[in-house]
Amino acid sequence: MRWLLDSNVLIDALAGLPHGVRVLQEARKRPEVWVIYSAITRIEVLGFPNLSEQEEAAIRRLLNEFDEVPITNTVIERTIQIRRSVRIKIPDALIVPGLTVVHPDNV
Repeated sequence: MRWLLDSNVLIDALAGLPHGVRVLQEARKRPEVWVIYSAITRIEVLGFPNLSEQEEAAIRRLLNEFDEVPITNTVIERTIQIRRSVRIKIPDALIVPGLTVVHPDNV
């Protein structure tokens, strides 16, 4: 089983909001679950202006607990195909192809 962590979940968890905290607690205690996040998520959560050094360090520590799905050439090509057929923002369009590249049998 895989869980894809969304930027909003990570942001909520870092802010101490109950939903985000619960999701991360559940992810940490279930070793059978492969928890991943998109490289886009890293860009989104670290791309906030005026992040303090402490906030950036906390975000990086949190991200290091899980596996990142990279943006490969295959992901880019599949994203282009999605964008040609569906009106969707680029960050959202990048996520699904990334998952299929990581584990195509379970998407």
